[in-house]
Amino acid sequence: MKKTLHKRSWFIIAPLVFLGAFILGRVPTTAILPVEHRFMDRAGTKGYLPSYAPVSGDEIVMVYVGSSTCGFANGPDVPALIERTKLALRQEALSRDATFSAIGVSIDWNVDNGLRHLSKFGLFDEIMTGRKWLGQGGRQYFWESLPSTLRATPQVIVVARTVTTPTQLNPNYSISNERVLVRKTGIVSITNWLEQGTPLPKKPALPDASPLSLHN
Repeated sequence: MKKTLHKRSWFIIAPLVFLGAFILGRVPTTAILPVEHRFMDRAGTKGYLPSYAPVSGDEIVMVYVGSSTCGFANGPDVPALIERTKLALRQEALSRDATFSAIGVSIDWNVDNGLRHLSKFGLFDEIMTGRKWLGQGGRQYFWESLPSTLRATPQVIVVARTVTTPTQLNPNYSISNERVLVRKTGIVSITNWLEQGTPLPKKPALPDASPLSLHN
């Protein structure tokens, strides 16, 4: 009797097992819903998400400058600090009827090291790394525009600029009137500025400022 029940159970279970394996094996991977990976700080707050769309007009840009070899830039609390700064500046840009974008720069010779460093800081609209001081990010936002006393990481730079996208009258993309509004060097300086509400120069934002203007 026990052997008979055992055989009957096997006849019932076995087809179900094979049917399940067949179905799972034939389900295309594209049917699996994508999982959205987003930065979350220690308080569980969702991080900055780029718009992934063309913009035109006034824009506020936050540039984070760090390095995989800088002990200060790799502190455990720095990623959340930079993420909160992104969100605060995005809100400030909205209050000025401007768009916002975030650029990550890692001063590294090795591209992989730079990418790993920037990956700790959530999402950016644009990233630059490689060739250390010779790279585009290192030259534009760090080496050529700073006196040697301020060449340190981490840094947060806030840039105002005008973005033009193609139209029937002007078929070109362009960025003009780019100028530095604020530059904060070091964790303490960035933290204090964030606690003050990330104040920026009032509108109009320094129309006669040069691209190398510094406001610490």
